Amino acid sequence: SLVGTVSAKEARRELLSGKVEVHWLDTSELSEADRAHAALVERTLPAEAVRDSESNRVRGIEYERFFARDGLDPSNNQLATEHSMTLLRALGLREDQTFLDLGSSRGKLALTAASFCRRAVGVELSPTSHEFAVASAASFARAFPDANVDFHQCDIRDFDRVGEFDLVFCAVRGPRSRPRIVADVLARLLASPSYTKPIRFCCAGFGLDTTGTLFEDRLHLAAVYCFSSADAGPSDPGGVQCAEP
Repeated sequence: SLVGTVSAKEARRELLSGKVEVHWLDTSELSEADRAHAALVERTLPAEAVRDSESNRVRGIEYERFFARDGLDPSNNQLATEHSMTLLRALGLREDQTFLDLGSSRGKLALTAASFCRRAVGVELSPTSHEFAVASAASFARAFPDANVDFHQCDIRDFDRVGEFDLVFCAVRGPRSRPRIVADVLARLLASPSYTKPIRFCCAGFGLDTTGTLFEDRLHLAAVYCFSSADAGPSDPGGVQCAEP
């Protein structure tokens, strides 16, 4: 299983075996209504500033304060709204459901979800990215006044309401630290009083090592979602593995 400890080569072999459900995503398959909807979300968002020496200095300070200790990657990659809509539709997020983005960067995925689902929440460690997401939400609200969305600036391991959501997306970066970070989140989730029903937990671009963990027998790999290489842009996660704890 991809959820177990396997090498990249073994993981590819497992995907090709047909044992795991694999979905290939392409933005060209979006309905015209969803494409127009994604474009509307995009138009509501403020333009991202070009990095300069001052913004790089601030990011350096942020890295030392928030990321360096755990060896986390502070990159702010995020999906474009068309890719966000494609992924959310593929994952089956419904209007009556709730969505949580762990490592929400500047908020684009959470805002796309909030444009049609019951509630969306983003959690981001970087204060700079969080501030941009909050500013984006204010602009977004003018076009989607009934949307229910909010953002929290904290370590995702300190967010104790993961179990309240129907669909959780996690795109933590940092090849050495992310398995431990995600394992901590899952362990806390399964021990939380808010965890009262199975949820879908989607990890972008990497697998989960469950060997010897408290949740080894409680996590089931449901499917893998991949943007086709022709469709994937520089900020795309590539693959998303969806597990059901």
